[in-house]
Amino acid sequence: MPFLNTATPTGYGLQPVRMSGGAPYNGAAETFPISAAITIGKGHLVVTDASGVLTAAAGNGLSALNGTVVGVCDGVEYVDSSGRYINGTGLTSGVSGSQFKLRVITDPNVVYKALVPNASASAVVTSAGLQPSLGSCTFMSGVANNNTSIFASAVGTISTISQLGTVALKIVGVDSQSVTEAGQSVPTGLFFCPEVLVKINPNLHIATASTGI
Repeated sequence: MPFLNTATPTGYGLQPVRMSGGAPYNGAAETFPISAAITIGKGHLVVTDASGVLTAAAGNGLSALNGTVVGVCDGVEYVDSSGRYINGTGLTSGVSGSQFKLRVITDPNVVYKALVPNASASAVVTSAGLQPSLGSCTFMSGVANNNTSIFASAVGTISTISQLGTVALKIVGVDSQSVTEAGQSVPTGLFFCPEVLVKINPNLHIATASTGI
């Protein structure tokens, strides 16, 4: 996917690809009820607010989020105003219905794939792989049903993944195709938009954070 016809492509959010130990991701997700429709889409971070209610992550990820990370949205379920059961990829706040639920990938060891827009590509990926010294970049992430919002996130090397406590996501690897194409000339009219592998910061995940009940 790295060579695309736009510098800011439509993202797919955070897409689970494997476990941190190398085992394949088995599709496991938990289902949680929510009281009303919220704006969220598949691939977006799910957090608990100050009252312990599940909601979509807000902010840019470079500072403390609006809650503790529970995981990544894997879809939604609800009964619409006509009484039909809906199993979908996203919700928008204000949608009429009942029995709203979020499916959330809660395992803190899941590794996700994320798409990086062209403006951040050179700060993340070279033909040698992951940059040894990283600043920050933006990921194209899923919000609501259109998956077009930019979710900014600082990045860190593997050695700093446990230390940067206020950053939601860390880059822990890079898609092999992105490394190959980083060393090639970009075709005329296209843009290099690499895919990176990220993991939720254990300091912010509800299952691994140092604070809790």
